[in-house]
Amino acid sequence: MTLGSAFVELHGALEELARAVRQVRVHIDDAPRQPALADPFTYGADDIEGWVAEAIAAADEAVERIAGAPELDQARIALATAHERVLLTANRLGRLLAYEQVEELVRFDEERGGRWARGLGEALERCREQLDGAQRSPSPEQLDGVQRALLDCWQELAERATTASVSVRATNIGQQVSVPSEVTEGIT
Repeated sequence: MTLGSAFVELHGALEELARAVRQVRVHIDDAPRQPALADPFTYGADDIEGWVAEAIAAADEAVERIAGAPELDQARIALATAHERVLLTANRLGRLLAYEQVEELVRFDEERGGRWARGLGEALERCREQLDGAQRSPSPEQLDGVQRALLDCWQELAERATTASVSVRATNIGQQVSVPSEVTEGIT
């Protein structure tokens, strides 16, 4: 895999995550009524949408920085920004998918004959699958999703940075320093 293809893969994975997040938004907007219990989901979806959009913009920035004459440090900064936004997204999704949070909303919705909350929980779970990979795989080589794409980008960026560096090693064992006599006049 090349650095460019790793970033293209990351961009694609982030776009898939953005589509899954839009489905969460559709479920929230289609709610027959907005109980106060849904507020954390509404606000959480707003945050997640913003963070995923920022991660996509940062990934695009990284792609620009490696095109032509690569600016690896700027690409690293952009990738770190994208990664930070993904971590924020994963954290918020984890809190939204906490059993107590979802179960309370589902129970409230089902008492009123609805299935809206269960659909919202399923949409949130699809977001997590896009982050972590569709399958909970036993080995890292089988992982996919945004997390795997981020790992590939970091690995490729590190490999590129280490192969592009130059190492200089001085092997002089003795050195003679000559100072012109006009510089040393008057020094005792």
